[in-house]
Amino acid sequence: MNLRLASGIALAALATPVAAVESALDPSFSFAPLVLNGSGGDAEIRADLGIKSKYVDQGITLSNDVVLAGGIGGRIWGFGALVSGGIALGEDSRDLWDTSFPDTIAVNVKLDWLGQVQWADDIPLLTINPYFEYVSYPVQPSNSPAFDNGENDLKDRQRWLGLDLWFAPPIAGWEGIEFGGGMAYNTAVGVPMFRGGLGGRQLFAFEGFELNAYQIANFGNRRYHQELVDPANLEDSHTQGLTTVALGAELLLPLPVKEWYITFGASANVWAADRDEVKDLGQNASEYVLGFGVEWHPGE
Repeated sequence: MNLRLASGIALAALATPVAAVESALDPSFSFAPLVLNGSGGDAEIRADLGIKSKYVDQGITLSNDVVLAGGIGGRIWGFGALVSGGIALGEDSRDLWDTSFPDTIAVNVKLDWLGQVQWADDIPLLTINPYFEYVSYPVQPSNSPAFDNGENDLKDRQRWLGLDLWFAPPIAGWEGIEFGGGMAYNTAVGVPMFRGGLGGRQLFAFEGFELNAYQIANFGNRRYHQELVDPANLEDSHTQGLTTVALGAELLLPLPVKEWYITFGASANVWAADRDEVKDLGQNASEYVLGFGVEWHPGE
């Protein structure tokens, strides 16, 4: 078994492993970085399409039934862009998350830059990833008594400006093991949310397939907690700090067709705080997601 950094096990910093739960810190391994202490700046494209058993974003289950999820993105000289999202295939009859085919569950648009310092060829030491991300939940109501002042701030008022950093210890035999942290601020007027994450990610390369895994603790300020777990009483909540712990893994296998891969993934999202408020909102305090899909890596 070898541990190494792959050029793109998934959609990397531009997307999320097929069964992952969206976190404040992106756990995906990056592709086509601009190598700051060497040459680099390749132009690459990635695309994926898959089935998830449910759709979880930042600890909130947006759809409790099967979802078609996918994305397409590219990068050149470290600058990247991605559009991704999910469409309901099954039916979810919960009050605030009433969805059925073909409702659009979520849409994400992300612009970023990916720089990397390497301590050996293709082996990173430090990965720097500033980004802007727009997040929307189209199927959710814009107005409802369930939200403070009747307005759903999460529906289309998430405009995150953030920075993720990943550090790989320069130790022989530790290639593919990284520790990271990230933070982001919501720049939408009137919704001053702050979120962040700390964790690790690992990439194991075997003969013929690759496996990646991640472990992330997410946190946020008081307004972030309030919007996620108690949107009807924004003035009553005083919780801040840790929100959820997210764990996941994904297996990547090459298909007989060149440039195409199949993926299998599993993840868990557990609320470490606000568990009673999450349940009162009609959510599960612990969620588990399974998924499979295909990825296209043109040029490989």
